[in-house]
Amino acid sequence: MIWNQTEFNNKVAAVAKKLKIKSFEAQLLLAQERFLARLASIEDGHGFVWKGGSLLLRTYMPEETTRFTVDIDLLAKGISVESSEAIFKKAMTLDLEDGFAFENLIKSFMERDTPYGGERYEMDWSFFKKTGAPNNNSMKLKLDVCAGDDVDEEVVAATTLFLATEGTENLSFRIYPPEFIFAEKLETAVRFKSGNSRFKDFIDLWVLSENIKNTKKLRAAVDRCFKRRGTPYDTVQIVALLSDKAHIQQLEQYGRKHYERLKLPSVATLLKSVTDLIKKI
Repeated sequence: MIWNQTEFNNKVAAVAKKLKIKSFEAQLLLAQERFLARLASIEDGHGFVWKGGSLLLRTYMPEETTRFTVDIDLLAKGISVESSEAIFKKAMTLDLEDGFAFENLIKSFMERDTPYGGERYEMDWSFFKKTGAPNNNSMKLKLDVCAGDDVDEEVVAATTLFLATEGTENLSFRIYPPEFIFAEKLETAVRFKSGNSRFKDFIDLWVLSENIKNTKKLRAAVDRCFKRRGTPYDTVQIVALLSDKAHIQQLEQYGRKHYERLKLPSVATLLKSVTDLIKKI
């Protein structure tokens, strides 16, 4: 596969229009995919399972409510979290003849997202030597890696996942099924209770609640996630958290500040959809 500047600009414009996001955001989404293509092209890269908002954006997010995210979330499974740095560096050296280059990998420790921690990485990227970060509004490519989750991952072709599928015909990824993404985000919300002001988690839970139909599979995923993370599961307490007026007001303020452009229902309606699904399991 060989891209040129014109093709890249056309892809950026098409993705930005489709998802109703800014051009520099669409640029980053394509850079994410080109790095993931490098990971999927090396044997060591198969030790990661893709999850989180960057996956949801490409699978279940309605175009009118697409929540742009700068992070790629990965679970290290069958490999150690500590090996991520060496694997990423190896992937960065791979030339897929797509004009992209990745450099300046920086590592830091991740504390909040899971009870067992992880590592956070960021790197610069460029397309035909045109800098993608930190130039103007462009952003660095960011990856969060954790371990420990108990997940039955699925293997899905990159052509099904990517926004730009050219050159990915022979690539596939291990990904979290929607039930396990829901379980993970619900556990995070319960663990932090009303202190969780991350409105993005509740957007994702709402999107998933509108798409998940297999409640038996969902309950099994929830039970496994909560047990693995040592968080008690109590339907009554969860429903109370999702209907707490002060928490709803807090989320409404955060939503107006950061997600006003999205065509979302009210927070109360959004959380009711999540609550209705939880009551079914």
